[in-house]
Amino acid sequence: MSTFVMFDSVNINNIPKDAQAVAGYINGEWPTFNSLAKKFPNAHRVSISVNAQHVAAVLDVEKGDATAADVPGWLKMVRSKGFPGVVYTSKSNVDAVKAACLAAKVAEPFIWDADWTNVEHLNPGSVATQWADGTDQYPGKAKYCDTSLVSPNFPGFTKPAPKKVTKAVKKVATVTTSKKAGAGVRNVAASAAVALPLLHLDHFSKPDYLVLGAGLLHWLLAQWQKVSK
Repeated sequence: MSTFVMFDSVNINNIPKDAQAVAGYINGEWPTFNSLAKKFPNAHRVSISVNAQHVAAVLDVEKGDATAADVPGWLKMVRSKGFPGVVYTSKSNVDAVKAACLAAKVAEPFIWDADWTNVEHLNPGSVATQWADGTDQYPGKAKYCDTSLVSPNFPGFTKPAPKKVTKAVKKVATVTTSKKAGAGVRNVAASAAVALPLLHLDHFSKPDYLVLGAGLLHWLLAQWQKVSK
């Protein structure tokens, strides 16, 4: 799988309907994540927390939200819950995040950096790079949306729900199976109808009838198993 585009916006109606991946907040002023599943059922989804007290796939480290100093403690918490730990922050703040982890002796997080150039790119060492913010200066691929280029190795996605089998498909499958089974019954019955008249039953004793009946039953069962597959 190659790189792909991910969108996020405080108003999810701004996100393109055919988005492959979308991100949203679980808290803060714009808690959009829960709404993404309904609006974008076929997209990969990423949860973001604006503070280090909540579990999410991504911690938002920027002015007004979490800080670099919050990262080590948050990583310990989310990793204990099975999340690899991704930090979103500006390209200029990546070193501060890594330094905080080094000082706390905590393994570095995956990095999703913001580097607005309005030119699609993925910075070395990052699993995603947000290269546009949807403004006139950095319009990206959708107005009023942040646009990121994402590595196929990006961890923490909530995968799209598997497609449900529709009633129409179930009906076709049932009818097909029923027809096949019905044909099988007719074939077995026809075979039995041909076989029975060929047996001169008056030549057999009672014990012979039992043996013959058991053998015929075994044969009919074998035929039924064949047509039922």
